[in-house]
Formats: sequence, structure tokens, C-alpha cells
Amino acid sequence: MEILVDGQALDIPKDFSLELELNNPFFSEDGSQSLPVTLPYTSHNLSLLDNPQSITRTKKILTDRSATVRDGIFQQTARLVVFSSYEEEL
Repeated sequence: MEILVDGQALDIPKDFSLELELNNPFFSEDGSQSLPVTLPYTSHNLSLLDNPQSITRTKKILTDRSATVRDGIFQQTARLVVFSSYEEEL
């Protein structure tokens, strides 16, 4: 599995899993969703997410961005939302 942001894969653990609930808008008013996940606090992830932990930022944090989730032949465009950033995890 991989999660792509701006065409680049985020660092994720080998045993990473993501639970998705996919709903057909024709049959349901509920949209598709996933459960929150924790990503590793790596320099690569921080760079792809525009360093949300930095207190010296000069522009607003982009907490909501487009992403792509891929796993084998499955590919889904998604919305990636950053809720928090700590030194150990994102």
C-alpha cells in the first residue's frame, strides 16, 4: 500500500493498514470515509506535508490536501487532513 501526496509516496510502516468505507452516492447520502491513522514522523513526510510542526512558518498550514491511496490494482483519490503533528508521529 502507498499514499501519494503531490505524486510522492509518504513513508508508512510495513504493517500499515487503512480502513475505508466506500459508499455509492446513488444509494446513500453518506460519503466515503476512513478512520484516522498515524504516520511516522520522518523528514520525508514532514517535507511532503509542508512541515506542519514548524513554529517559524510564514504561511498558513495546509491541513487539507489531495492524496491518492494505492494498494495493488485499487486506486482511490482521497482527501488527506493533518490534525496534529508531534515529534513522534503525524
